[in-house]
Amino acid sequence: MLTAPPDGGRWREVELVEWASAGPEDTPTLRDLVLGDDAAVAKACDPLRSRVDVRQERAGVRIATTSFVGRVEIGPLRISIRPKLAPSPLARLLRYAYGIYDLALQSELPSPLVHGGLHDLLIAILLREVEQILRLGLTRRYIRTAADLPLPRGRLDIPVIASRGGVREPRLPSIFHDRDLDWELNRVVRAGLGLAAWMATPGPLARHAARLEAAFAASVGNMRLMLGDVERAEAGLNRLTAAYLPSLTLIRLLCGADGVSLEPADRTVPVAGFLFDMNRFFQRLLSRFLRENLADGRLEDERIIRDMLVYDPAANPRQRRNPRLRPDYAIFAGERL
Repeated sequence: MLTAPPDGGRWREVELVEWASAGPEDTPTLRDLVLGDDAAVAKACDPLRSRVDVRQERAGVRIATTSFVGRVEIGPLRISIRPKLAPSPLARLLRYAYGIYDLALQSELPSPLVHGGLHDLLIAILLREVEQILRLGLTRRYIRTAADLPLPRGRLDIPVIASRGGVREPRLPSIFHDRDLDWELNRVVRAGLGLAAWMATPGPLARHAARLEAAFAASVGNMRLMLGDVERAEAGLNRLTAAYLPSLTLIRLLCGADGVSLEPADRTVPVAGFLFDMNRFFQRLLSRFLRENLADGRLEDERIIRDMLVYDPAANPRQRRNPRLRPDYAIFAGERL
């Protein structure tokens, strides 16, 4: 995430809540503000319209927010969009919706999270969880190593010896396994901390994330983090690594699950930020509540309903497929919807 405006000046900062709007007539910060070249502004802002609508006008800039919260930086403008819920109850609901139960999140949250945005709240929870993992000790894994050793370890690599025509040097090809911290799961956590340090509002929270990431650097390699890496790490968890699940869940959210991470795409009007869809969050929250409290029902999320709406064959020259509806929830009693 950008830490300074592209022109080297100071940010024009605006703070809104979800489903709100602001313009030059009621917000002095937006009055006479120019984001940049008109064509570049349109190119940067058009893909964001469904999440946060930012428009350049003669009198300045107009903003309309939707269900997405977080922070967006467009040219010299930084927009912080807060959820309507206060941080403490929102943190509890996040923990419940995503199954993050083992956190001792205190009532006093670190850093000014109310102004930092939802991503700062997610990062604060992530840092608490990683600290808990470090207190318990990072999980080691046996790593297979093949090497020529003066004193053999493990077992001799007979196929290699045979391919060389026997032993001709005072070293023996050996295969052994060492317990090591440098493996995929710990690398994903380290990369997630690096992402958190990059995304966090500059200040104590970002520095805390950077210090935790540095604690991994001596024994765990780095990687370029992708959402698929986090999902594979989650799929590979077992009873010995179950303590990592809350951290991976939070890293997955920061990578863009249930939201979108933005990176600078245009040098004239760069766009960066993190947006989180509160609609998707509340859908997941209610889904978990229903699954745990439906006594005689079975819940399916977003079950597709086919052929409820159909095109008139005489009025469908492009042969479009019939639309498929996907309600948020479908509740079954036995096999009956």
